[in-house]
Amino acid sequence: MNNNIIVIKGTVTYLKETGASGKATVFLTSVADKTVVEEIYPDLDGVFHAEVSNEISYSIQAQIKTFKSALFFIPKKVRSVYLDLHIHN
Repeated sequence: MNNNIIVIKGTVTYLKETGASGKATVFLTSVADKTVVEEIYPDLDGVFHAEVSNEISYSIQAQIKTFKSALFFIPKKVRSVYLDLHIHN
């Protein structure tokens, strides 16, 4: 495995009471300059996967329409992370 890569895996679950339908998008954002580094589109089961540089810190959040998951911080130099993101209103 490349030492400069972080493997990000996880699932997105949206709670039924949101009334939201459609596909979620996972946004991976640079903490330093707040720019979206990667938009990840989970498969039909909500599973997502990305490989990006671990030279910067990220925030990650899932969204479907206006409903969002909690915002998580991924520090730099991490090698891998698994998240279960729940979207709620």
